[in-house]
Amino acid sequence: MPIDVHAHYVPPQLITAIKARGKDIGVRLTPAEGGKEALGFDYGFKVRPFFPRLVEPVGERHKWMDEQKIDHQIVGTWPDIFGYGLPREHCIGWHRMLNDTLAEWAADNSKKFSWISSVPLTDPEAAAQELERSANAGGGAGHQTQWAGRWHRSGLLVVHPIFSITARVCRVFVASGMVDR
Repeated sequence: MPIDVHAHYVPPQLITAIKARGKDIGVRLTPAEGGKEALGFDYGFKVRPFFPRLVEPVGERHKWMDEQKIDHQIVGTWPDIFGYGLPREHCIGWHRMLNDTLAEWAADNSKKFSWISSVPLTDPEAAAQELERSANAGGGAGHQTQWAGRWHRSGLLVVHPIFSITARVCRVFVASGMVDR
């Protein structure tokens, strides 16, 4: 069974949630070139427009997967929209919205899709709580994150406590990182 373990998706449930409640947490949809939409954050960051494959209808994604002979796909939120510049409470609410809407979409499409959560890394305790909450909500395959580390003479020191919780609650962990010497 070929499984694509690295895919990103913005489900229609997220777009609906942003339109209904995004302004409460500093997130909004903004018009972009060619009639597309982009995401903007109250702290000033505007994301590039959503590209077609990122927001395609599930039937189109099924067709593409069938053409590629992929049986299952693990999808995560698009890292461009993690919103780490949001104030603490807004960032927590944003990641809860990201995870809840992706979980809902994946549950509706569980024959071909699983999902991985994202967390508000700007607050380690909140990140750990969201990881545990989303893992316990069911259906999630794991967790994706960006991380930061610092080289020390004894090796790489990882500076985020979420890794100990990740090992306990996740089946899949996807990390991209930055290392500062």
